[in-house]
Amino acid sequence: MQVGSEVRSYEFLTSNFGGRLSTRPLTVTSVAPLDGCTNSSTIVRSNNNPSSYGQAVLVKRGGCTFDVKSQVIESLGAHLMIVVDLEDSALQRLGGKQPLAGYVGMPSIYVPYPCGEQILRGLDNGLGVTVTLTPSSDTVGSTNWINLAFASWQEEEDERLSQYEGLVQKYISSNDIVAWLRRRVDEIRSRKFKSITTDEL
Repeated sequence: MQVGSEVRSYEFLTSNFGGRLSTRPLTVTSVAPLDGCTNSSTIVRSNNNPSSYGQAVLVKRGGCTFDVKSQVIESLGAHLMIVVDLEDSALQRLGGKQPLAGYVGMPSIYVPYPCGEQILRGLDNGLGVTVTLTPSSDTVGSTNWINLAFASWQEEEDERLSQYEGLVQKYISSNDIVAWLRRRVDEIRSRKFKSITTDEL
């Protein structure tokens, strides 16, 4: 992904419906409202790179099912829907139900929170945003993310903290998964620190 002159790579998961992913650069815009759930949704234009091909549209997770979002976004002329969970959940497969999903020809991808945040920040600042997709040659990455998305986490924060920290080494080959786990660790430590600070007052 390129935002202005900055280039970064992120992992992504694809939808289980829609067409094949394009490997050509796509301009990126967003939609209003950002959940992309209504037929009154409109593309938010930005200063995109004119040399790129087609259009990818960023939407946030929630508000409706993925197949409904896809149908709305495809009707706006998009070649790709990019979904981000602003609550920073683990990535999972974008699923759709028949018959609606069968009417969608456009593929979709689910990206990590920092990727979506960077896209939104770039669009807000009027920077050109493009994305070029490189499909993986295996399913290891998607399997790892799905395992995290459906993992059973401990209710007690200290135990959950140990779970997250213990998984860092297991997934060390994935920068995005390790970053996600460390954000969970930082959240818990931040809450614990605030609790200690409040108790001392």
